Amino acid sequence: MNNFIRAKQVVFTNNKWGVWKTSICYNVWKYFASQWHKTVLVDLDPQCNLSIQTFWKKFYEDEIKKNSIYEVLKGLIEWGRDIDENIDFINISENLSILPGSINLNYYEELLVNSSFWMASQWQQRGFFDISAINRFLRKKSLEHNIDIVIIDTSPNLWLLNRTIFLGADYFIVPTTPDLFSLEGIKNLWKIMFEWKRMWNNTALAMKDLKDISSNLILKWDAVFLWYIINSYNVYWQKPIKTHQKWIEEMKEEVKENLSYKHCKNGLVEISYNEEIWRFQDYWKLSSLSQEKNKAIFEFNKSEIETFWTKENLEKAKKEIIKVYEEIVERINKW
Repeated sequence: MNNFIRAKQVVFTNNKWGVWKTSICYNVWKYFASQWHKTVLVDLDPQCNLSIQTFWKKFYEDEIKKNSIYEVLKGLIEWGRDIDENIDFINISENLSILPGSINLNYYEELLVNSSFWMASQWQQRGFFDISAINRFLRKKSLEHNIDIVIIDTSPNLWLLNRTIFLGADYFIVPTTPDLFSLEGIKNLWKIMFEWKRMWNNTALAMKDLKDISSNLILKWDAVFLWYIINSYNVYWQKPIKTHQKWIEEMKEEVKENLSYKHCKNGLVEISYNEEIWRFQDYWKLSSLSQEKNKAIFEFNKSEIETFWTKENLEKAKKEIIKVYEEIVERINKW
């Protein structure tokens, strides 16, 4: 066990689909809890895939819906009030809890697009009040429950909701795949995000001089790019296929220029691009079984997978999850 001084918010994000982002979140989240970190998962993807995998059919029961992220924000969205602090995380086990997602989270995105960011650009307190809502809730509840780490899953885009999540977050990790689309996404979209980050932080800096706006409403983008993860190779070949290797080599340079240099700092800059945190294998039916059984990969035993998977490959998959956990902990503790 290696708990942190305060709750750390780690965002898993990518504008691209099919990079294994949700599955990585689910497995890493459960492994953190197994190592006695008080861990909470926040599902900020309106598709709710992570919540569905966690609860499966139970996700649609009323008690789950009553504790979703939308219920936290409902008063803010519908009546212009504030977050509902009576909503709480749902406990899964002793060290494990979740704030479930909601398809209605799109209404919060509409609020941000239609009014909140415009009001913030005009230095109106209401805009900052809306934008800081999720972060204020997570900070308060994390303190109440002595949470060590908050792992945040996002939708595959970089629209205003996801940009908002970076305000107040501590770190972000980018799962990706070795192909042209991932390469172009890193090259183009993160340049845009850097400009948005710069402009927003200038606004936040200017707001500090206005005494009538509470400081806890004015969030900055200080989230540090922690690392990138590649879902890249066939388990039987033990390496990326030849065409993937080409993109992996090119991706390192794009990560360096557009993520490490622009969204990282201190001793993490070189480490964050020099080598990806890990190269995940193609888990094939193991991923489907994980969803079906609501179990993380490291929780399976040999008898559960022997009809389609070998013991050696199961152990390898478990080691990959553990490796990601260890790397995240090491870097959070150092930086």
